[in-house]
Amino acid sequence: MSSPVSTITTTIHRRHVPPCSNISTFPTLNPNLNYTTRRPFSILSSTRLVDFKPCCSKKPELPELLDSENGNVVLEEEDDIDIGWLPAFPHVLVASMSNFLFGFHIGVMNGPIISIARELGFEGNSILEGLVVSIFIAGAFLGSSGAGYLVDRLGFKRTLQVDTIPLILGAVLCAQAHSLDQLLLGRFFVGLGIGANAVLVPIYISEVAPTKYRGSLGSLCSIGICTGIIASLSLGIFSESDPHWWRTMLYIASVTGFVLAFGMQFAVESPRWLCKAGKLNDAKQIISNLWGPSKVEKSIEEFQSVLKNDGGDLDSRWSELLEEPHSRVALIGGTLFVLQQFAGINAVLYFSSLTFKEAGITNGALASLCVGLTNFAGAFGALYLVDRQGRQKLIIGSYVGMAISMFLVVYAISFPIDEELRNNLSILGTILYILTYACGAGPVTGVIIPELSSSRTRGKIMSFSFSVHWEVRLQLLRKPKEIYDLERKKTHLMIEFCALEMEKDKKSKLRFVEVQKELCDVRDKLEPLMIKYKKEKEKQEEALVVLQEADVARTANVKLGVVQGVGPAMHENMMLMQTLGPVTRPTLRSCDQKGLIMLAKRLQERVVGQDEAVNVVADAMLRSRAVFGRANKPAGLLFFVGPSGVGKTEIARALSEQLFADEKFMIKINMCLYTEEESVPCYVGQLTETMLDDGCSVDFTHTVLIMTSNIGENHLLRALSENTSMEDARLEVMEEVRRHFKQDLLNRFDAIVVFNPLSYDLLRKVARLALKDIAIRLAGKGVTLQVMEAALHVIVPESYDLVYGAEPIKIWLENNLVTRLSNMLITNEIVENSTVYVDADSNGKDLSYRVVREGGNKSDKMVSDLKNAAKKLKIKGDWSWG
Repeated sequence: MSSPVSTITTTIHRRHVPPCSNISTFPTLNPNLNYTTRRPFSILSSTRLVDFKPCCSKKPELPELLDSENGNVVLEEEDDIDIGWLPAFPHVLVASMSNFLFGFHIGVMNGPIISIARELGFEGNSILEGLVVSIFIAGAFLGSSGAGYLVDRLGFKRTLQVDTIPLILGAVLCAQAHSLDQLLLGRFFVGLGIGANAVLVPIYISEVAPTKYRGSLGSLCSIGICTGIIASLSLGIFSESDPHWWRTMLYIASVTGFVLAFGMQFAVESPRWLCKAGKLNDAKQIISNLWGPSKVEKSIEEFQSVLKNDGGDLDSRWSELLEEPHSRVALIGGTLFVLQQFAGINAVLYFSSLTFKEAGITNGALASLCVGLTNFAGAFGALYLVDRQGRQKLIIGSYVGMAISMFLVVYAISFPIDEELRNNLSILGTILYILTYACGAGPVTGVIIPELSSSRTRGKIMSFSFSVHWEVRLQLLRKPKEIYDLERKKTHLMIEFCALEMEKDKKSKLRFVEVQKELCDVRDKLEPLMIKYKKEKEKQEEALVVLQEADVARTANVKLGVVQGVGPAMHENMMLMQTLGPVTRPTLRSCDQKGLIMLAKRLQERVVGQDEAVNVVADAMLRSRAVFGRANKPAGLLFFVGPSGVGKTEIARALSEQLFADEKFMIKINMCLYTEEESVPCYVGQLTETMLDDGCSVDFTHTVLIMTSNIGENHLLRALSENTSMEDARLEVMEEVRRHFKQDLLNRFDAIVVFNPLSYDLLRKVARLALKDIAIRLAGKGVTLQVMEAALHVIVPESYDLVYGAEPIKIWLENNLVTRLSNMLITNEIVENSTVYVDADSNGKDLSYRVVREGGNKSDKMVSDLKNAAKKLKIKGDWSWG
């Protein structure tokens, strides 16, 4: 009996081993041969040998070993360990660090964007927040467009090192940014480097990796991006406690850029590019080291054959992409990247946190980490599948899997099923969608394009494909975050609405009513945002056109030697720079018509109880803006008479705000100062001479002049206190005005308006307006103010003064309510995203304050005009805003 055989023999290709009588040792390995080990196909039992008849015994490549005792033919076993990828792996790993930086920079901006916006002063402005993202994509578009040009001249190794310069510089600029401009410049530089590397790394991997492992090693690009995102999300946890942590993360990104540049110094150059450059010896040495000596001659022969067919020129032209077969490959590459974006993977990744939240996972960081790990697992699976299943099968299977998973999500949100089952199906569909995308559509797209491209135009085709990728992504991300969220929610509700419309059961009908109400709410929120977004977009486009036209005109003048004269436009621009106020002629335009017609109503919202004065002012402005007023006369010349604190000055402020969007464009002159004994003589009349007639000395033709006086106020106050006829009091006031002022002066006024004193009920409205102003200021801190009706019964009586009108109310609120709220903010009793309830105390003589957290505004909302935030103020009772 022979002893049990316990060794596993190894197949050695291309070498015939003669029969031997003893198999106790392995044959000697030839270092010049290519060794491959595969899965065993013969079994050696501990008691006996299982007989196999060799089906290819005549081939010398399969050596036969004879068992000396039984004479059985033993086919050698093959093991599953395959290390042919190992020589190229370090070089591929270093290059894929650029993909790590890509994912890391995405996570750095998406996580602490609120902290960045708050520190750099654009918090709440979603247009600027979107610009921070889009400027990165614009840089990536330019970087990907120029990558092919650089690599044709410098090679992959040097080009990847050069591309680390904008990566490092951009990261440092962002980390040290103290203004939005500096941040945008840094983001643009980072985009340049990322865009170029996104093109070059897949090509570099495909040309360095052995053919058998090209797909698997190419999947390291997706793994690098996933790892970068996970790393940034993990590091971003510290930003919750340190608002400046984002700067540290960007410094980490710059250090990683240095590591990439240093690592590429030891990486090999692409052997294909070396052949194109005529460096055959270097190419042979690299092929021998990475692919094995047996592959050298065949590979060099293949490269030279391709170069000969392509023309041997080192550089290619963009026009060649219009010729066959390059145009077909470019079309395939662009189409794959367009499908990748329109498949909605970015939207699924973005809304995955909402899906997890509805299922009970409220921790946003945990949900993002779960999505990141799923994406990483899919990319790691592609590492194994891409070379075993083939590119075509994998990419088709990926899109089929994405379609099935999306059907699960749609089914879960559209049909009346159990809530727990709905949540589970939503999460399952989301995870399956991300997993199938990461297994195929994500990594295979970057692998298949270099393989289909010829060596000559490979860089240009990849540049074109990635340029399409960045352009589509830029167009998809142009809308502000709030509009994007609402549009996605609207689509979600529309799908559910259509599905529930056909259902007849009671539960579905109740849900149908809820969805209908939610859909109306979303439309109401979306409509003003879309109007605002379109207006801002039109303004930006109009400004860009004006700048372009100005540049063209200036260039033409410079070339033709035209000396520009000083005209009205230059005067207006200079005055605008010096005074920060509008100096152009106010004429009626189509976009202003609705505002002028609604001017009286808008003024009445701010000025309480003075409808006559409001209508007079609105009519004067309507005549002026229509260029239908009297020539050589001011746009409006008004005389307001009435007690203090009834709105005489307030109506001037409101008019300035409506016309010029700011109260600071109103000039107020207190004429009492000129009547004092210590005032300089002859000041009265120096600037005002004849301005009421022809406007000779000073042009006041585009000015609204409002003069105010409290003459005769005693008649009005007596009528209010004694409850007598207000009309008789107004006549007495006009008689006193005529006695005090000369008739020549009074004849020059367009109207003399007598302001009514404010009653107790009107002062309650004034108190509400003052509270609205306080709510605006609190909204800037992310806090909602809610004032109960009972609080007004404390505020108005405490501050009521018949003689001084509205002013005592504002002073009382500043000294009491605002001071108390300020103290609560300083002591952190009030924090962001909280609501302050103001009510009367138990005895009804003082105010009480109650704070509810996690129920107010968020300071990162898009409220570029903070006055919209006043809608958050609610007064419970017979009056409310909201």
